[in-house]
Amino acid sequence: MASVSAIGQNQPDFMGLGQKTDKVHGLGSTGELSPKDKQKVETLQKCDRQVRAHEAAHMAAGGQYIRGAATYTYETGPDGKQYAVGGEVSIDTSPVSGDPKATVRKMEKVETAALAPADPSPQDRAVAAQAAREAAEAEQQEQAQNSSKGQSGSSQPSVPSYSKGGKSVDLSFAVPALSILA
Repeated sequence: MASVSAIGQNQPDFMGLGQKTDKVHGLGSTGELSPKDKQKVETLQKCDRQVRAHEAAHMAAGGQYIRGAATYTYETGPDGKQYAVGGEVSIDTSPVSGDPKATVRKMEKVETAALAPADPSPQDRAVAAQAAREAAEAEQQEQAQNSSKGQSGSSQPSVPSYSKGGKSVDLSFAVPALSILA
């Protein structure tokens, strides 16, 4: 079993400076933090604000696809309080079964949510890139479905072309999948 010092307990003067300190929280006998510890608390407070704003941006942009509340990783500061130093938000990235158009809309929303913070993390960028790939794939599925519907009718969809020197050139083209570089 570990022993823990409580705030305000008088500890021996280990450093011979005539000031009693709390070993766990760095508090002097007056209950104040040292300048170094005050700076650490300020840094942790700033980090906490940034992490919470980052995750809130994901949640606000993700709408109905967000799964639960944000979860945070905490660090205990020299003042004994916990500060968020990391976080994550779960978002549903599964395609909409049998509906490529809905999948495209959903993946656009996922991509927007992943890139919503002012400073997207590498993981955020990876999620956005995956959503963009899924959307492009769904668009191709939708085009294939539309193309097969058009071919089953009496006429085929027209593809623009032109002739030059007796050669016919097809002007149709495929749009490459969008990828976001981290």
